[in-house]
Amino acid sequence: QQQQQQQQQVIQDDVEPDPTTTTDTSSTTASLALEWLVTSYLQCAQAHLQIQDVDTARADAWAACSLTQSHYVPALECLVHVCRATNDSLGEWQTLQSLRTCLTYWQDENHDNAEQRQRTSPILKSPSTTVLFDSTEELNARIESLHEELTRTMTTNKD
Repeated sequence: QQQQQQQQQVIQDDVEPDPTTTTDTSSTTASLALEWLVTSYLQCAQAHLQIQDVDTARADAWAACSLTQSHYVPALECLVHVCRATNDSLGEWQTLQSLRTCLTYWQDENHDNAEQRQRTSPILKSPSTTVLFDSTEELNARIESLHEELTRTMTTNKD
């Protein structure tokens, strides 16, 4: 009888999913959809940049940044490229500040807590390495340079 109960338990275990190991398929589907959307927007932005359709490139890059809440390095890098292509110093400065915040987040040892993992989509779980700058110092120098340029422009426009 004990052997029969064990066999029934094995059958029952095969039929009934264990709630502690079941994955949320709607969450997985949403994550895959987000990944697809972001990737599509980034590819479209890059294609539009190549054909000098900068307005559409900006809209696509901005959409990728918005969907990832500006926490995805490749989306921010793409927007920086668009800003550079259009000589948009203010946009580049703002995007580089977001990029610095994003990179700082990924370098922070404490970013991997359970609450943040739950809120973070798989596409955002690992940082990309930025190809725009060789170092954080170079990134900070560019941000400072743009800030000075913008300050001079604003001062000149007041006069």
